[in-house]
Amino acid sequence: MCLRLILGAALLTAAPLAAPAPAQAATDIDLLFPAPAGSRQVADMQRLIDAFNKDHSDTRVTLVNPGGYYEADRATRRAIRDGHAPALTLMYTDFIQGYIVEGALAPMEELVRADGQTADQFLNQFWPALRQNQTGTGHIYDVPFQLATPLMYYNIDAFKAAGLNPDRPPATWKQWVDAAKKLTVRDADGVSRWGVMIPETADWCGWTTSALAMSNGGAVYSTRYAGTVYYTEPGMIGAVRFLDSLVHRFEVMPEGVPSLQAVSTAFFEGKAAMVVMSTDTLPLVREHMKTPFRTAAVPAAMSPAAP
Repeated sequence: MCLRLILGAALLTAAPLAAPAPAQAATDIDLLFPAPAGSRQVADMQRLIDAFNKDHSDTRVTLVNPGGYYEADRATRRAIRDGHAPALTLMYTDFIQGYIVEGALAPMEELVRADGQTADQFLNQFWPALRQNQTGTGHIYDVPFQLATPLMYYNIDAFKAAGLNPDRPPATWKQWVDAAKKLTVRDADGVSRWGVMIPETADWCGWTTSALAMSNGGAVYSTRYAGTVYYTEPGMIGAVRFLDSLVHRFEVMPEGVPSLQAVSTAFFEGKAAMVVMSTDTLPLVREHMKTPFRTAAVPAAMSPAAP
């Protein structure tokens, strides 16, 4: 779920964002910013844009909120086809190589040089871990904007009620299962609180499974050989079996395919004691969680790891 800010092809194609304008007229550009409508992320980005527009009379940026990241990808491609590509789009790292192959992105080196920097000087502003996510093409097509890792959130009151020490959250899979058993509450109507919940829609489940596989000595794909995946390797199989055991063997996680919204809502309402969400979800949890909570690394099989 690494995210990137990328420069759209509109600056280089025959269909520019705006026709040549008088000297004093502002150039209008769009920024596609995927986030839940009405969320804090959208409000924060709008404040940044308002500040930029106030200080730059020659450029006027408009925030466009297409919805989620897949919607942003579709909206960007549709805008490119229609001849009015956005100047900037925030999107999944996974999508970027496709745009590069299609010639839909403009390299940023010219902008970097105009700002008085070399490419290395520009990239050295970012942490090394973020720079490693560059596309490796020799050009700057995309820069880190917000990158996230899976994170475990847990309810402090639920831990105390179950006799668990909130200062020592589970760090291993065994400890995770043991804690989840104590935290799962069953009554005459079924389960009133699950020990664990994990978003299981396609991108979220794959992302969390990546973390579990990496902590189990495995990986999802090869970083050296494009197209090589490790779905049948022991580390990955162990991770998938562990997820299955939480549902069907230990019965501490519900069946079905809950969305991120369903998982976060269950956490807020006390219906899930431990959840795996994103570091990017932390502002949302701080805003809506009414009882004390803490965060910890996702428990590991062998050693902590996170995509």
